[in-house]
Amino acid sequence: MSNGDFDQMKQFGQLWLEMLSRSGSLFGQMKPGEPPPEAARQFRGAVFKSMADQADQFMRSETFLQAMKQSLDAALNFQKQYQTMLTEFRHSTEGVASTDIDAAMTLLRQMESRVLDRLENLDTQLQGIAERLDRLETDAETSGTKP
Repeated sequence: MSNGDFDQMKQFGQLWLEMLSRSGSLFGQMKPGEPPPEAARQFRGAVFKSMADQADQFMRSETFLQAMKQSLDAALNFQKQYQTMLTEFRHSTEGVASTDIDAAMTLLRQMESRVLDRLENLDTQLQGIAERLDRLETDAETSGTKP
């Protein structure tokens, strides 16, 4: 953390301490079990709004976004390393890794698609042949030359 960040945090802390010390008299007048006066409700609303605005501003800051990006990149990198390690371990013990199963499933899906495409092509050809035979039979019947 840089010195400028520390100074900002220090100023922010002093601002909150000053605000809370000024509001002490307001909360000292409250009695347990009674609803807070309107001024206390407004103060509470202002405090919550200020906190929400500051949290929103912090989460949109470049520092926070870079930290989140680094954290997510590190998590993804760790997952890849873990999967690689498990795959190497399974191969070294002559086991089957999940990547091997995924590759086999991909090949099976491709083969299935190719077989289905060929079957559809054969079906189209058979329908064409059936239509031609029907036409030949119809033509033979109309011309009187039945085979």
